[in-house]
Amino acid sequence: MKNIIKQVAKQNNVSVKEVKREIRTAIHTAMQSEDPNVRKRWEEICKNGKEPTPEELIRYISNDVCDHLNLH
Repeated sequence: MKNIIKQVAKQNNVSVKEVKREIRTAIHTAMQSEDPNVRKRWEEICKNGKEPTPEELIRYISNDVCDHLNLH
């Protein structure tokens, strides 16, 4: 996961810290949605109800995509 975040930082000429901060902000904002479908999806992602770290979310999305593409 660190390599992905480093690549994004490098491509955008920003620090890894800034990329993580932006992802955390996006996660926080998205988790505030009142849309029932969005809330249901976040409940699937965060079984403990806590906001995932950027790395946890990237891992979850990566695994989800692989599962849907039958790559596992």
